[in-house]
Amino acid sequence: MIDASKAKRTLAEFKGKTVVLEWTSPSCPFAKAQYDSGRMQELQKWSAKNGIVWLSEPPRVLRRLLRLRMEPR
Repeated sequence: MIDASKAKRTLAEFKGKTVVLEWTSPSCPFAKAQYDSGRMQELQKWSAKNGIVWLSEPPRVLRRLLRLRMEPR
């Protein structure tokens, strides 16, 4: 994953923290409405102030990450 500062990150870095995994889709009318209104940005700022990690990724990236984490070892 790439964070807002363009640094490469892994889910393991956030062990023990509350993490929001947001699937983003610019073509989704509901998501677009929430971002256009500023609600999502407000929620992300509130989350950061309260120690919550917010990761936004396109659906294909999160599907790949979750699949890797759920595969038996």
